[in-house]
Amino acid sequence: MRKKGQMREPGHLKKLYCMHCKKEVNHVEIREIGGYTEEDFKREFELGRFKDDGQRVDGKDLLQCSNAECPFNINGKCWNSNNSNNCGYKPIKEEVIDNE
Repeated sequence: MRKKGQMREPGHLKKLYCMHCKKEVNHVEIREIGGYTEEDFKREFELGRFKDDGQRVDGKDLLQCSNAECPFNINGKCWNSNNSNNCGYKPIKEEVIDNE
């Protein structure tokens, strides 16, 4: 159990050594009271929210999606960050507006 000052966000990723593959790999932290469940992780993994290096793409860094029917469109954002599936639509890159 973590102390209150050392709490991590729900679904926190941490690198642990795997005795089977002999590598350090990311593991997701799931706690009973954290609000992040195994089903949440499975959904993120199946939709491609993790990059090839095992890091989760932050929600603010997800691209906007224009296809409301796309299974990877969650709240207007494209969760297929690792491009593992081709839904036929390209996500919309948010344009940077210069105030010069």
